[in-house]
Amino acid sequence: MELEMLLYIRQIWFDHRLSWNSTEFHRIKVREHFLDKIWIPDIRMKNLKDMKHFREFGGVNMNINSNGRIYYSQLSLVKIDCPMILHKFPMDEQTCYLKFSSYAYAKSLLQFSLAERKTVVKPVHLPQFYFVGTSKDKGITPTITLTFQRRFGYYIIQIYVPSSFLVLLSWLSFFMDPTDIGNRLALEVTMILSIVFLLGNSNNSLPYLSYTKASDLFIIVSFGFVFMALLQTMLAYHLAIKKEPFGKTTTSDPLTRLKNYFVVFKRKKKEKAERKREQNENEENKCTRCVEPVDTDVVFERASGEQSGVVSRFWLDKMCIVAFPTLYIIFNVSYWSYYM
Repeated sequence: MELEMLLYIRQIWFDHRLSWNSTEFHRIKVREHFLDKIWIPDIRMKNLKDMKHFREFGGVNMNINSNGRIYYSQLSLVKIDCPMILHKFPMDEQTCYLKFSSYAYAKSLLQFSLAERKTVVKPVHLPQFYFVGTSKDKGITPTITLTFQRRFGYYIIQIYVPSSFLVLLSWLSFFMDPTDIGNRLALEVTMILSIVFLLGNSNNSLPYLSYTKASDLFIIVSFGFVFMALLQTMLAYHLAIKKEPFGKTTTSDPLTRLKNYFVVFKRKKKEKAERKREQNENEENKCTRCVEPVDTDVVFERASGEQSGVVSRFWLDKMCIVAFPTLYIIFNVSYWSYYM
């Protein structure tokens, strides 16, 4: 990451060659055309990429006191290189360091130290970061640390919300007939391709990294949930066709099976009422209407058995309807608790 900013670099040092004894005036202001005749510390930054000084329009100010104390302020446009650590992207914080030292002199001859006054940073709006604050390190190499926190609202909309919706949509297959393998597979494959596209699109504006970012982890786990839903679809279909007898074809329409069930149920109830009425008439060894209860029972048992077989096919889907959302909620709670 490159950080470009305007800095007022203010330096104070003593040069006894420029001191004087006078009671009339104690300080003089140096004009711009005299600056080249006065020695100025050659300050530099170790991670500097580009630096431009402004001497026009009040960009430079130098005052010399009678005791040899020199105050020098210069406006500079500085571009520094800030290494980024993206393990927690997009909930990451980035730091930029301003390390001051001399370019031509050794530390034994010229050494810088930071003043006690607080570093003043004017409020500025950055599109991707919040400015958190500054800190100082008054060690051998004076360092000012600038801390920035990323604005991750954009990534919530572009990465996390779409990934979560794709996972939720993949669970719709649990409510479909397990023998409807075509539609269920089409749904799951579409969700997988969408998440793969989302993973590639989220890294377009970032450098190539050898480690996994927080956003990558979320998308990969979401991909895993969709892939597991695909495997569940294939397993549910296998269990569904395994329960059907060999060579038997049954209708796959649940409304048709339910309608047949009620028709057989009403027929059996009607036959039972007729038999009771015949017994009340005490007409033994006579049959006004011959029925075959065995065949009816067989039909009833066959229809009801078929209905119970359909219900038994859905045990895996019912279990996944509870298990998948529970595991995904646990993952989200753990994920956001760790990274936030």
